[in-house]
Amino acid sequence: MAESRRGRALFAALALMTILPVPNTSDEDERNAVAYLPAVGVILALILAVVAAVAGALLPPLAAAAVLLITWCVLTGALHLDGLADTADAWMASHQHGRDRVLDIFREPLCGSAAVVALIGVLIAKFAALATLMSGEFHNLIAALLFSLVLSRTAAVFYAATTPYARPSGLGLWARSHGSRGFIAGLALLCALPALLIAGSGHFVFSALLAVCLVTGLTFFWRRVWLKKIGGYTGDILGALIELIEVLCLLCLL
Repeated sequence: MAESRRGRALFAALALMTILPVPNTSDEDERNAVAYLPAVGVILALILAVVAAVAGALLPPLAAAAVLLITWCVLTGALHLDGLADTADAWMASHQHGRDRVLDIFREPLCGSAAVVALIGVLIAKFAALATLMSGEFHNLIAALLFSLVLSRTAAVFYAATTPYARPSGLGLWARSHGSRGFIAGLALLCALPALLIAGSGHFVFSALLAVCLVTGLTFFWRRVWLKKIGGYTGDILGALIELIEVLCLLCLL
């Protein structure tokens, strides 16, 4: 029964964070889905590894990197990029407006200049990193994808589990039920897997440790900033954090 419940929660996490087709899930499954975000990162990394192998065999590195990045965005439904755009606009507005207005900006469909700059900056940084990795040894690219995708979502688990949701209702409330302490500890071991793979590459050891330190600092900084601005977080803020950590990990591993 427990295995079946965890399987449904994993499907719920995939449904919430990707466009992958999965069986229907219940509201209870969605409330337990946050603990499975690192597993979603592993699945995405494996799919992107296959895409990278095919694209790398058929195309030059720059074109292959473009295909890989587009696939990455499509698989996630650009959900985290949308969160990054909304968060950038809300960040700029928070310097002049109060909490209620900032929360309203998160829901506005239009993109301001801050959103456009943030999206372009993140996508350029990801493309440059992927193009560089595509030009090198394939196992380094796979290790970097696995590391960035899993670490970003592991940070999101702890962020959501330790930070209040800023709205009385909404998608972010699913993070309130995040599993037992033992299961969270298991996720930490899952996060260590890509780090061990990268350590096997030798020269990536320092870069991986640097990335972990920077990600930890960014996560605590992100939490403090938005607690001060709106008293918690929204789904957009969580998505933006995932995007920023992914870029940070890829750049560190170069």
